[in-house]
Amino acid sequence: ARGVPVVTTSVGAIPELVAGAGVIVAPERPDELTNALDSLISNGQRLLYSSAGRRRIDDQYTTERNAQQVTALAIPFD
Repeated sequence: ARGVPVVTTSVGAIPELVAGAGVIVAPERPDELTNALDSLISNGQRLLYSSAGRRRIDDQYTTERNAQQVTALAIPFD
């Protein structure tokens, strides 16, 4: 959301949240983490992932969308 690229592991729902807006590496693989960080620095991929992350936040996590999702969860309890 702040224009900083994400490098994360493929654990739990994190890959679903990142969804193409960051680099996903296997857990407990420091070599993959090193390669991902190197690629962001040396290959200029930082801007690509930063822009993708910003677009994802703008598209998926708006106030309206969050309100709709909370309302959809609350309706069955009425």
